[in-house]
Amino acid sequence: PEIHRDALWALWELTYAEFQQTPQKDSARRDAIRQTLRSQLYALARETWPLARQRRLAALAAQFNEPALSIEINKTLASEQNDPNEAAVFYERAARDALAVSDYATCAALYLTARKVTADPQQAKLYFLAAVRALQSGNQPLAALEMAERELGVLKNDPEVLLFLTELARAAGK
Repeated sequence: PEIHRDALWALWELTYAEFQQTPQKDSARRDAIRQTLRSQLYALARETWPLARQRRLAALAAQFNEPALSIEINKTLASEQNDPNEAAVFYERAARDALAVSDYATCAALYLTARKVTADPQQAKLYFLAAVRALQSGNQPLAALEMAERELGVLKNDPEVLLFLTELARAAGK
């Protein structure tokens, strides 16, 4: 299994090198290689890799416009972390990938998950605000307000959060 896994990675590297060496003007060839690379990314993602290689896979998935794969890899990495702050960072990366493809609901949910796992109260607050802003940026002010009210929790007495939510409510016509 390890030899197979390493062969898959070597094949990826060779294909990637070919992609980089293919002239920009040969768009048909580059598109064909790009599609092969995407298929290889999914094959690589099914394997078990050390943390550094998994991080690289997530970045490559984002680079090759495979946000769903990048999100899944980051969620898996988050769930495997012993340090809650490290887990939160992976959820944050997944949230950013979701936002990059205008998946506002998934983005907000991932930021809320990051908020729940982090041990840092200030960072938890930032994740909460990022979740609300994600829905807001998707032109969903009512959904943002409802989620904020539902998830407010320990932030119910935070002046900065309350001011933000007041402005959000006004924008939502509430």
